[in-house]
Amino acid sequence: MIDETFLTTEEVLEYLQVNLRTVYRLIKAGKIPAVRVGRQWRFRKRDIDGWLDSQRPRSGRAAAPQAAPAPRPTQGATRPRVLVVDDEASIRDLLAKTLALAGCLLAFLLWFFVFMVIAGEWFSMWQSKDWNAQQSSFRFYITVLAVLIFLNQQDPDLPASETKRP
Repeated sequence: MIDETFLTTEEVLEYLQVNLRTVYRLIKAGKIPAVRVGRQWRFRKRDIDGWLDSQRPRSGRAAAPQAAPAPRPTQGATRPRVLVVDDEASIRDLLAKTLALAGCLLAFLLWFFVFMVIAGEWFSMWQSKDWNAQQSSFRFYITVLAVLIFLNQQDPDLPASETKRP
């Protein structure tokens, strides 16, 4: 009997031990066998196993002995962290959106501490006749708030699970 077991995207993630973005990138590039059923992807297990076998490097000689695994760093040693940005447009867009959100949050903190705490509380800016920055402060705050609301909207180009934040 033929094994016709189908896997969901989440099951393929666990089976291949990769990230969700990696699976979507492989699907989009046509490198992994997948079938779209409605709005979801399904994977035939035997096709995934065949694909995995085809990805292994082939050599003309007998199986070479495997190299010893690299030594794991000790608890005190830290490995350098590297930010890997894929060349795929959706991942670049997600990174740009994340950086824009971080910038807006920094702008909000700037508004709060500079205008509200320092100028407002320490120097009583609302009582000054020469320099009263309440209106410009309010415009700055509303602009940052509008950009934050815009950036926090669901991105229609990305699957819903990629834009969820913990």
